[in-house]
Amino acid sequence: MAAFAVPSRQIVSELIDGEAVILDLRSGCYHTTEGVGAAVWQAASEGMHGNAIVASCRARFPDEQGIEHDIETLLKNFVAVGLLAPAEGASNSSAHVPSWPADYQTPSLDSYDNLADMMALDPIHDVDAVGWPSPGVVADRG
Repeated sequence: MAAFAVPSRQIVSELIDGEAVILDLRSGCYHTTEGVGAAVWQAASEGMHGNAIVASCRARFPDEQGIEHDIETLLKNFVAVGLLAPAEGASNSSAHVPSWPADYQTPSLDSYDNLADMMALDPIHDVDAVGWPSPGVVADRG
């Protein structure tokens, strides 16, 4: 596995009570993952190498079966929806060790596009060459 990076400043995330909420402002889609998935997101988005994430999770949950497969699948899902991309060069050695939850549950990524249309209506981005907050030109109704 590789190290990863968030490919755009248009992808923002927040960890809230063990859940990662990830918003892709380019598409208007948002994604969530909880528990182990949130810890994986935190580590990968900070540039931690995929193998280091697996090793850290394996150290926290030594008796769990399938950790390697679960994390690799989740990382592939992050890449597939454009939230992460393989990083060039070395991983971020200063990335924090993930805050693993108390119990292991197979991580998953849930994706939603129900806000995409509303985000496309964002008036700040509907500007002309003058920019925002300039008022639009009123046509002469003579």
